[in-house]
Amino acid sequence: MALEEVHRRGVVHTDVKPGNILLAQGSGTLGLPVNGQPVTIVGKLIDFGLAIDLQEPERNDVIRQPGRIAGTFAYAAPEQTRSSRQVGPEADLYALGGTMFFALTGRPPFPGGSSRDKIRRVRSDPAPRLSELGLVVPRRLDDLVHQLLEKKPGDRPRTAALVADVLLGLKG
Repeated sequence: MALEEVHRRGVVHTDVKPGNILLAQGSGTLGLPVNGQPVTIVGKLIDFGLAIDLQEPERNDVIRQPGRIAGTFAYAAPEQTRSSRQVGPEADLYALGGTMFFALTGRPPFPGGSSRDKIRRVRSDPAPRLSELGLVVPRRLDDLVHQLLEKKPGDRPRTAALVADVLLGLKG
């Protein structure tokens, strides 16, 4: 998984969102039926313009200025909306949860409103569960997306590899 590799290299993307994931047909491990034929969709993570290098913090001066928020409010983690100085891989995992939520519902977890409204809701409102919205999805997927959207970084899955393991487990 691209996000696991990025984190392994000490980089935080800070702007994981649907628009920064390209989907292409290719080889991989998750096959989807399309017109009765298995098709594998491969996601490519793009646009590292706001990425933070945790190993060389001096390279992050512009992004990590006090009061500056890097990323897209609709997918930014609660800690990221306070300061880009406090983000780690957990912020990307939150954004991955928001992106998965969008892929399954067609909307971000906290849609509409001004930037200020979005930030307030990201910080304080619990994310809706997929099942609460009437979606019929495997319980493990509902739990995974909900856990990725937890407010506290320590309550989210520890690594992108763990997220991938759950997703691969849904296939079987």
